This record gives sequence, structure tokens and C-alpha cells, in this order.
Amino acid sequence: MRILKYILSLLLFIPSVVFAQAEYLEVRDMFSKPNAFIPVQVWKGLMFESQPVEFFIGERDGEVNGYYRLISSGEKFLLEGEVVNEDYVLSEHNNENEIVGSFILSDFREAEADASRIASWYNLDYSDVLPFKLKLGSYSDYPSSVCKPFVKKFSGLNRIGKDSKHENYLIEILNEQQILVHYGNQTERWKQRVDSKEVKPLRFELQIGEEQFVFEEIGRNLKRSLGDEVSYFSLENEGIFRKIAYADDHFIYDVDFPVLNDQNFNTWIEEIVEARKQRTRKIVNEAVKLQELSPAEMHFKYKWLGWTEIDLLTDEIVSGRIVFSNSWSNGQEVIPFTYNLTDGESIAILDEFKKDFNAKDYLNNMVQQEIDSWKGIGKEMNPTLNVDDFVNLTVSDYHLIVSNDFDRIYGYEQIEIPLTEFKGSFRRYSILKNLRR
Repeated sequence: MRILKYILSLLLFIPSVVFAQAEYLEVRDMFSKPNAFIPVQVWKGLMFESQPVEFFIGERDGEVNGYYRLISSGEKFLLEGEVVNEDYVLSEHNNENEIVGSFILSDFREAEADASRIASWYNLDYSDVLPFKLKLGSYSDYPSSVCKPFVKKFSGLNRIGKDSKHENYLIEILNEQQILVHYGNQTERWKQRVDSKEVKPLRFELQIGEEQFVFEEIGRNLKRSLGDEVSYFSLENEGIFRKIAYADDHFIYDVDFPVLNDQNFNTWIEEIVEARKQRTRKIVNEAVKLQELSPAEMHFKYKWLGWTEIDLLTDEIVSGRIVFSNSWSNGQEVIPFTYNLTDGESIAILDEFKKDFNAKDYLNNMVQQEIDSWKGIGKEMNPTLNVDDFVNLTVSDYHLIVSNDFDRIYGYEQIEIPLTEFKGSFRRYSILKNLRR
């Protein structure tokens, strides 16, 4: 039995060894005088913050050669260049030996174990740049996993002095070091990005006014401490953001969307994303066929990005926006959503109002008043905006949110109308009534 285990371990190990030798030999064969003494560095990480990549780079007598590979598609791109002022200056070639881009790799020559570096890819006329985050590794390391941030919603009714206040904390975990905290109560709303001591479970400090509060996640509660004053907030709901990331010679897509502990919602939102994905791939494939562009002009030309913004996350309702953006037409598609987790169906907010209440005219009037007030105080905003641009409706714990489509220059304009303004306006059994605390 021991002999069998030993043979099995050899069989499992040999492919990695063979793979490693092939990688190193390929780099060494690129040199004008190949030999076995050319050191090869292996760097692994992410391109465009989502696409796993691995670099194999060798150097001898100022000559630098190698290649990098996109993990998702297996596409490989050759690198050749030289050492200039202790930096690697490299041209990138495709399989036809045509130059499609360039790299300047600073501080790559002398790198300590587990070193981390930032690199940038440029197209030929420097009109486009892609960031790379890399870590020095070895051939046996797995490529960096794609980050899957998650979100948690805590709420609680706490006594503050003589009064009680219902408060909410929606917390987005951006990475292992940073979180984005959204706070809200009936009269106040703000958000703040902070460094987190831990994310699983959450531990962070937050400056509110002149006070420094300490937050700790304990079980299904978030504890807030200020000296001897302690408040608790219970977990209402949580979810992760599933990321779809892919790259090949001409196309990059990087889309995320929320996944909750609710299969009906997950199926519903996955179908939305998948439909857009298939449509986008078809558009790009047709564009590639029709455009007579050089390989350099085609390289990483098409980018499709998508992200989700959550305005509300409770055990009954999730509401927010999915934004899809593309590079070929500078176009955006914003999909507002409000989903009833209790009944397992999407909600059209305008349908939640009584039939005798003209919600559309009322909202247009509120939006126009807000636009007029912005112009009156000289607010910096998109000068072309008008009432008809505010087409997206979502909800938060205390507000109905009216917003325009995302704009690459100006972003969003969001108008928040307190839900108390609609007292008596919602249908008798509307789930939105539960948000008017």
C-alpha cells in the first residue's frame, strides 16, 4: 500500500514538474544565446482588477524576454525588451510577431520573496492603459483568485439619551482591508470608507463627529461601543457579489451582481445578466468581423463592465441598480430593481401607488423643484439634465430614490424623497408600507 501511495504521489507531482520545465525552457529559448542559467521570474496576479494572469520573465546581460498568459482564455502574449535604468522596458507581440502594446516594469529586477508590484500596459499610441497587480511567486502557485466582495445589513432600535432611534448600517466589504459603511436613520444619511482591522468577522473603528466608535460583529449582531455606551444591531440580510470575469485578445468583461440566500432572486438576476452577456458577446463578435483593424488596434479594444449598487437590503426587500457600461459605444444601460423576497417577484414601484394618486406627475414635480434649487445655488451638475432623464426608481430604508442614468463624466444625480411624504398614497397591501417606520 505504501508503494502504491508513493507511485500515486509521483504521478500527481510529475505533471507540475514537466509544466514548470516547459515554462522555463520556453522563456530561455527566446534569448539570442539560450542556456540553462538564465533566471526566470514568475509573477501572478490580476489584470484590470479581475482577470487572473501569470508572467514568466527572464533576463541576461540587459536582454529581457518572456510572456504573460490570460488564465480565463489561455491567450499568451510574448514580451521582449531590455533593462533601462534598472526597469524592464518591454514590447508586447502577438503570435504573428506584431507589436500590440508595451510595458514598463519598475522595480521588477530586484524583488524580494513575495514582492508585490504594480504594472501598466499601454497600447501603441498610449491612448489606453490597463493596470496589473502582481505578486512574485513560483510555477506551483495558483493564480490569484478573483475578489468576491460582500455586503451585510444591520439594523436596530436603540435608546440615545431620552429618545429611541431606529438606525441602519449597510456595510460593503470591498477587500480584506477596506469597507464602505452606509448609515441611515429617519433624519440622517451618510457613507464613509474606512480601513477594517478584520472583515470575517467585522472589526473596525469609525469617526462620527468628534467621537471614535468601535464596531465588532458578534454572531448575527453588530456591536457599537463608545466607552461604556453600547448598542446592538441585528443582521437583516447579507449577500456576496458574484463576479464574471473573462479576457481574450480583443475582449474584456468584468461584471458583478449580488447573490443572496434566496434562490428565486438569484435566478432572476442571473437571467438578467446572462441575457446582457450573450447580447454583448454577439455585438463584439460582429464588430470584430466587420472592422478592418490591425492587431494592435484590436488588442483589448472591447471592454464590457457591470456593477451593482444596493440601496436597500432587508429580509423582505432588496433594491438597487445594475449598471452595464461598454467601451465601443461609450454606452450605459441602467437597470433599477426592487425585488420582493417574501413573494419572490420583482416590484414595479409606480404600481405600488393607489390608482387615484398620479405618482408620475408628483415625482416629476419634485424632481423639477430639486433641479431648480441646484441651479439656484450653482451646483456642479450635468447641464443637459432635465426631468425626463430621471427614470430610475429604487427605495432605501426611509426614502424613495429617483435617479438618472449613470454618466461617465458626471456620474449620478439622485433625489431622495422621504417615504413619509407618501402617507396614504401606497396601495393597501403594498410591501413598501413596511419601510415607513
